[in-house]
Parts: sequence; C-alpha cells; structure tokens
Amino acid sequence: MPNGPGAVMSKIVATRETQPNRHADINRLLHKAWKKLLADGPVSFLRAGREYVEGRHRSWNDARLDRRWGIDTCGIDLNLAELGAAGEQLAHGTYYEPIQIDVFAEIVRALPIAPRDYCFIDIGSGKGRALILAAEAGFRHAIGVEFAPRLHAIAQRNLAIYRGVRPHACSIENYCQDATSYDLPRRNAVLFFYNPFDDVVMRAMLERIERSWREHPRDLILVYRNPVYSMVFDSAPFLQSLVAHRAYRVYRASAVA
Repeated sequence: MPNGPGAVMSKIVATRETQPNRHADINRLLHKAWKKLLADGPVSFLRAGREYVEGRHRSWNDARLDRRWGIDTCGIDLNLAELGAAGEQLAHGTYYEPIQIDVFAEIVRALPIAPRDYCFIDIGSGKGRALILAAEAGFRHAIGVEFAPRLHAIAQRNLAIYRGVRPHACSIENYCQDATSYDLPRRNAVLFFYNPFDDVVMRAMLERIERSWREHPRDLILVYRNPVYSMVFDSAPFLQSLVAHRAYRVYRASAVA
C-alpha cells in the first residue's frame, strides 16, 4: 500500500470530504432523539435507548457465529418465492429470520431435559443456524426441515463447513420438503418452531405430530419462538404448557400421558 506524501494528502482530503456527511448524520440522529424525548418522556426514551443498544449488541453477537465458523446464517429474507418456495403452502409461510444466539441459549436452559438424551428437530430450518447451535448445545442428533430450496442450499453449505471444523459434533440431517409431509423419528425429541408458518399449517402440523405421538408414545418437547399463533398450541389436547414467556412458549407431550 502506498504511504508517501501524496497518499497522506489524499487521505486527508477524503476525510475532510466525508466529514460533513458524518456531521449531518449525527445531527439528524440527535434531532430524532430530541424529538422522541419530548414526545415520549424520559422513561420511554431511556427504555427505547436501551432496546436499541441491546439490539445492536445482539446483531453483533449473532454475526460473531458466522465469523467464527466462516458460515452465512445472518439476514432476514421476506420473499419465500424468491427463495424457491412454491406450491399451495407458499401462502401460509412467513419469512426467514435466524434464531438469536442468546434467545436460543435461554430456551435450552429452560428445557426440563438433558439435550444429550434428545433429538433436536428444527421445523423451518432456514440457513441452519439453530441446527449448529443445537449441536453446540450437546443434543444427540439434529434434523432440519426447510421448505425453501435456496435457504436449504445455503444451510447445506453451512453444515458442510461446520462439520469440517467440528467433526466430533452430533450428526446433522437436513431435508428440503413440506414440513407437513415429514415423518418424525420415533424417539424423544425437541421440536423447534421459529414461527415458520401461519395458524392453518401450524394446526395441520400439530395434528400430524399428535398422530405420530399416539402411535408411538415418547417424550416430545415443542418450542415455539415468536408465539404469534400460540392459541393453536394452547388448544391442542395432547400438549401441556411448561413455559409461557412473551418471546417463546414451551410445551410437552409426555410418553406417560
């Protein structure tokens, strides 16, 4: 990299040219903050500031996983059709957003089980972040089911990279299919849902889970992150509510029920 006088002067000029833009951005941010303070009062203003800082820290922490393993799980994708999803279930799908690392850790701590004794199944597995986190959390086995082919392809690459650097982690399977046609394994399992679809498909999914559970009794833990349609779970007669957190719900279908 050149470092002579000409390069130094170019850097100074570039800095001066960009400085007004930075000052304008800061001024706009301060003006916006001042208006919010006047409109909402100091308590609400401080709460919003704290949430903003926490959100920025969470984004940085989530990106750290990708930096650590050299994978790609970040980002929010709103259009499932552009991700290759098709068919009658497309209208019932939501969008891709990866599970936040700190929220996943909190959920695992809240589970009344030892991960090593359970299979982890992510319904709507996206780019595979939850599968990797499940492997790191010590689950016996991890399975992903994803509807959108392009998300599935990204997950396959991520999992291949992860297996290369963590060869002794649990085995991970990943399927690209409609979740309502997926046959659950006949073993104790944690089923993870990050609000992957609406109440229509969720109800069909729970009916399929209940049939499988009654035919082959075993312990099933259902985790519902962002519980927009929690009423569907609450009304399912075979489920017992264990945790009712505003950010997630945990239910259980016990083998001894």
